[in-house]
Amino acid sequence: MQTPLLTPAPPLEAAWQTLRSTLEWGDSFELVFVFCSDVRAKQALFERADGFMRAQVRPFQRPDVRQAADLPSHLLAAAIDPASVHVELGMPLWLDLDGHPGDPTWNQARQDFLLRLNERRATLAREHNRTVVLALPLDWTKPAAEAAPDLWTIRQPSVYLDTAGLVSSQIPEDELATGESLPDEATQRPVRELPEAVLRWQASQAIGQTPLSLWDAARASDAALAAGHIELARHIAQNNADRARALLVELGRTPERLRDLSVSLNKLGDVARALGLLDEACHAYGESEALRRELLTEFGRTPERLRDLSISMERQGEVARALGQLDEARRAHGDSEALRRTLLTEYGRTPERLRDLSVSLNKLGDVAQALGQLDEARRAYGESEALHRGLLTEFGRTPERLRDLSISMGKLGDVARALGQLDEARRAYSECEVVHRALLTEFGRTPERLRDLSVSLNKLGEVAQALGQLDEARRAYAESETLLRGLLSEFGRTPARLRDLTVALNKQGDVALALGQLDEARRAYGESEALSRALLTEFGRTSERIRDLSVSLNKLGEVAQALGQLDEARHVYGASEALRRALLTEFGRTPERLRDLSVSLGKLGEVAQALGQLDEARRAYGESEALRRALLTEFGRTPERLRDLSASLGKRGEVVQALGQLDEARRAYGESEALSRSLLTEFGRTPERLRDLSISIGRLGDVARMMGQFDEARQAYASQVELATELITAYGETVVALEVLAVGELRLGQTLLQQGLDDEAQPHCAHAHHLFQRLVLAMPHDQRYTAALKALEAMASTVPASPAQT
Repeated sequence: MQTPLLTPAPPLEAAWQTLRSTLEWGDSFELVFVFCSDVRAKQALFERADGFMRAQVRPFQRPDVRQAADLPSHLLAAAIDPASVHVELGMPLWLDLDGHPGDPTWNQARQDFLLRLNERRATLAREHNRTVVLALPLDWTKPAAEAAPDLWTIRQPSVYLDTAGLVSSQIPEDELATGESLPDEATQRPVRELPEAVLRWQASQAIGQTPLSLWDAARASDAALAAGHIELARHIAQNNADRARALLVELGRTPERLRDLSVSLNKLGDVARALGLLDEACHAYGESEALRRELLTEFGRTPERLRDLSISMERQGEVARALGQLDEARRAHGDSEALRRTLLTEYGRTPERLRDLSVSLNKLGDVAQALGQLDEARRAYGESEALHRGLLTEFGRTPERLRDLSISMGKLGDVARALGQLDEARRAYSECEVVHRALLTEFGRTPERLRDLSVSLNKLGEVAQALGQLDEARRAYAESETLLRGLLSEFGRTPARLRDLTVALNKQGDVALALGQLDEARRAYGESEALSRALLTEFGRTSERIRDLSVSLNKLGEVAQALGQLDEARHVYGASEALRRALLTEFGRTPERLRDLSVSLGKLGEVAQALGQLDEARRAYGESEALRRALLTEFGRTPERLRDLSASLGKRGEVVQALGQLDEARRAYGESEALSRSLLTEFGRTPERLRDLSISIGRLGDVARMMGQFDEARQAYASQVELATELITAYGETVVALEVLAVGELRLGQTLLQQGLDDEAQPHCAHAHHLFQRLVLAMPHDQRYTAALKALEAMASTVPASPAQT
């Protein structure tokens, strides 16, 4: 028995419900596009809207339109210079721009009106404190978006009044008019969850009517993707690309048809990326780029064609970066940047072109940061920030420009944080937070603005956590979590919002774990895991969702490990490892997936090491190390990959040291130290790199001390103390830096005592005692510091012939 897939309300009722929600809730400027196919139906919609507003003693203002010339003259004046009585009473404005669909004169007048209104968007928003409705022909979604891009970005949900195109009969659930099966995801979801644009596309397909425009079909794919219906989005995007290709073959090559196919291919690539199918995305984007090069060669240079090509290059760069091909990513983003500079030089300064250049600079900064070229990243982000400040000064304040500025400031904060300049990072993130709060206050609550504020709070929490200010970090993360829960309650469940909440919960869990509040950490990580599983069940398998679940499992493993529940830790780490192996098998090799598997293997090695199963630990660490060497060979040198290999070598060194194989331990530690030194030399000094080198040198000191080579050990520990002192001098007293210095001083004091140099040992032991006292006061839950302090106090009350190594 067939069940109804879609039984929509009558066209007028559906349109009215969409418009009514804006009229009900809008108490400030709101912009609504009404796309209609029937003048009589539009008039009926207007009468319902006007009656609704008359009940509030605020009827619509609706200027009369007699000829095409009225649009850019009479109607434009009503929009940007309304009568004072209309402003005082908060009367909404209805502008009829839909006369004579298809008539070239009217089409030109519509375009001129939208272009000029877009230029005066700030005035439009300032002068109106209620809804402004722009009525246009049904097929004007694409021309409207192109002629008025700034207005398009701030519009409320559009109203589609298509009396010929909506169905009122039942549609079979299991097939389209063409006989193609719907994707499983489409047939299993409640219809109420599907966005309006998707419902229109489904209705159009189901009854075999004239298909929606390629532009509207692309919007349907975007809407399905944003709502988490990724397989359905893929189905729509593939259908759209096939249709665009068929039109090109059937009707011949024109610039518009070539461009439509290139846009459809980009949408197909976007969906493939969301699914984690990066090779498929690369193929789609590559074909789109080739078409756009053909357009330039065959039909000549225009600003739109050059910009389109730059967008395709940008997308190619994003996929290359995800695949770990950083040199290829830099080339693609560099080519995109060059085109955007050419557009500015050749065709003049516009807000869109300046913004496009800033986006390219941010992309180049991201690649430079991934390559460890932090000065180059800072330069790119700095130029982007300067462009955004210039846009605000030159063209005025808009929500988009303020948000763009905050993104560049946040990226500069990321570089400062990577360089250990935590005060500078905090300043940048705080300025972002101020901008995001101002956007909410000045322009109203939207999901994007609430999310942006939560991101800024997370960044501030990360800096506070790095500084050891865990209560401050917890406050920031808690407010972020509250905002994200509010988003879900107020605006509904989407995959992106649910995922954001899992991230916030993990951060809350990280602070609780650092504070030793293990039950609280387990609760936060457990809820994150449950949400990650719900995302997979409710919205389908993607590589990102599978990875997110593996991350939550690792977090739960860390709590079990801290609680000494090693069998439980091994179980969840093993589940995470299985997911990460499945990702490689199902979605292919990428640097991120290979690294993730190496991390899981490292965690399994830690559990085996804690259980005394040293051969099992060595096997796990060995496979992790092999993966990290493969990453360097296959994808090239980056700071992260070099550091990861250094860490694996350190872990292997610990196991063989415990097995008494001191020569092998020395070799492993020595290679780890060499990598740490090369990171400092090749990529510059950062707090993390100084800390890593000091730890590697300290480990070499431990082996030398065990081998009775006390002079060598003393020299190593002295170097560790020197580096730790430099770390504190250059970057401030953090818990991490104080710990490295305390351990170095303790080891140096112990070695001097073993050599019988009590007088020389005493100041080092006293300094270590002082540092561990501070650490215990700052982190009372961390038993390592308490144990070290007790060991030092025991040493002071006995004759220290050969004190045990702590």
